[in-house]
Amino acid sequence: MELTTVVILVHVMWIVRMYFKDPFYGMHSIYALSIILLVFVPLVYNIFLLKEYEATVGIHLSLLAGSMLVGVVKTDYNALLQLLKDVLISNKLMNLLMLLSLAYTLVMLGFGISGHGYALRFPTIGFFSLAILMMFYTHHFRELYGRRYLAFFALALLQLLGFFFLLWTGFGRLLLFQFFTITVFFASFYLAKIRVVKFVIILTIPLMVGVGGALRYEEGSIRGILETGQGMGSILVPLKYNELIYAGLQSEEIKPLYGSSFLASLLFFIPRQFWPEKPVGFGKTMVAWYMPNYYHTEHSLAGLYLGEVIGNFGLWGLWIGPILIFLLFKALAGIPKMKYADFLGFMRLIVFAIFLAGISDFVWGGTFVYFSRACIASGSLLLTFWLIGKK
Repeated sequence: MELTTVVILVHVMWIVRMYFKDPFYGMHSIYALSIILLVFVPLVYNIFLLKEYEATVGIHLSLLAGSMLVGVVKTDYNALLQLLKDVLISNKLMNLLMLLSLAYTLVMLGFGISGHGYALRFPTIGFFSLAILMMFYTHHFRELYGRRYLAFFALALLQLLGFFFLLWTGFGRLLLFQFFTITVFFASFYLAKIRVVKFVIILTIPLMVGVGGALRYEEGSIRGILETGQGMGSILVPLKYNELIYAGLQSEEIKPLYGSSFLASLLFFIPRQFWPEKPVGFGKTMVAWYMPNYYHTEHSLAGLYLGEVIGNFGLWGLWIGPILIFLLFKALAGIPKMKYADFLGFMRLIVFAIFLAGISDFVWGGTFVYFSRACIASGSLLLTFWLIGKK
């Protein structure tokens, strides 16, 4: 058996163990499912259906090392559970949250119907997180809050439907997946048999992949999508581009970026019209490498988080990549530590959920897409509460 095959099989076993060992549908579960969808599913297609490249042992050793480092990062879910059990939000504040969610939902629907909803795609993730958390929370304390959970359920449903029919555009399948991820994450604090839920989710992976492809390729059936891979490009090709980047750097067809795409990720909030020479994200750099005719369009590509690290630091990226994802998860694990057993604690929990839901973005496309989407989603919600607090 080839070394590459052994490494991949060990990675599969590690990821499955990580997925089911996580006591909630949390940090490790979301990461594991992202690896299954964006690494293992493409490998299956490349081996059995769409042979396009040879798997590189260095890449898969690096991915395995990253997963192992992620696996040792601990998260204190008990602090979050204690927050949800012990902190009672006043009826006055709960009414304000409901009115705020209603106001945003109406604005989102209005902008979407008028054709101007694109800018609200990411903020909608944040407000959906608020509505879903409050739905489960008010249902848990329904003796205190009555049937407010039904109102929050209706608002969350309207936001989801509005997003799908009015705001959803290219690369939106991972955003749609975040609605599912956020819902299951908050639900897992109130479900007794979360491992059963996780098992059901694993069984639905072919359906998720097929439906995702059908959303992109409207002419095909789900079965046809699964058999041909048509419409599944954003799931199948990131691993392929990772291999292309690795080979291109070895042959010196492309040059390392030396950190410029990471700088672009930190500067995502600066409009390009104010800084035309601002560094571009890695997805745009990949377009320059592999589809230069599309560079001056909105087109973007993805090559996994490891592809970005390799693209910036060459073969050193195989060593740096696992360290980077370990540091990211250490930072994530620090967000939910319960410093505030009050409404501020709830806000930290929502921010944590948004960044967790974006892990698939990070695995898929690297730092720019991850930080820009998650920061806008959580920042818009926090900014709204700050403005209300100033009144």
